[in-house]
Amino acid sequence: MDSFGGRRPGTGHTKRVAPFIAGFGTDTPRFLGSAGSLSNVTRCCRCEKKQKMSAALVPDRRGGVTQFAFGIVGGIPFTTLPGGNPNQTITLTHPTMARTSTYLNFARSTEEAFVFYKTVFGTEFSRPIIRFNGVPCQPGQPPMAEADQQLVMHVALPILGGHVLMGTDAPETMGFSLKPGNNIFINLEPDTRTETDRLFKALSAGGKVETTLQEMFWGDYFGTAVDRFGVQWMFNCTAKN
Repeated sequence: MDSFGGRRPGTGHTKRVAPFIAGFGTDTPRFLGSAGSLSNVTRCCRCEKKQKMSAALVPDRRGGVTQFAFGIVGGIPFTTLPGGNPNQTITLTHPTMARTSTYLNFARSTEEAFVFYKTVFGTEFSRPIIRFNGVPCQPGQPPMAEADQQLVMHVALPILGGHVLMGTDAPETMGFSLKPGNNIFINLEPDTRTETDRLFKALSAGGKVETTLQEMFWGDYFGTAVDRFGVQWMFNCTAKN
């Protein structure tokens, strides 16, 4: 869509915001000079980090000049709404980024499993756990059993390399019938063998070691294990130390 006419698909930005300072609509802007560093910047809406930015003057399609704030937070480029001044407080916005995640179903132990994974990976939930008691009752459906209302409807936890584990409870009382299989592994590729050893030991505790960590013929440090919740993990470290 036109940069002035509305949202640009895939950028996550709203009206009149270019996804990158070097590509404004169909025109490539000419850098006209810097307006200096912005003195007040709010926390980033996604990563909660504060960031100093530069401001630039670029030509718009109507022959005028529009000021943009731009920079990088967490490796992600951003721009802000135009028209501000160098001393304005600005809320940063990120582009919408495509990603892949793994979704796990447990009969009634999702919260226990994800609290465990949180301690293993040392990360925090992306947002508070959403429970079934927050789901509106659907027309024609009986009220939810009291025992099910505190079960997990959705939880998300970042682990290695930006990958996100998500999960939900899927109890029989809601019509689910879980059938754990042996055809899916979550594959971890830590940076060091020391970290590989730590994760392997933590995740296999109370579960089952399928393949002990060892040097494999393809040159990597490899092993497999099933955790105490029945989730299968594969470990593959290319580092030699």
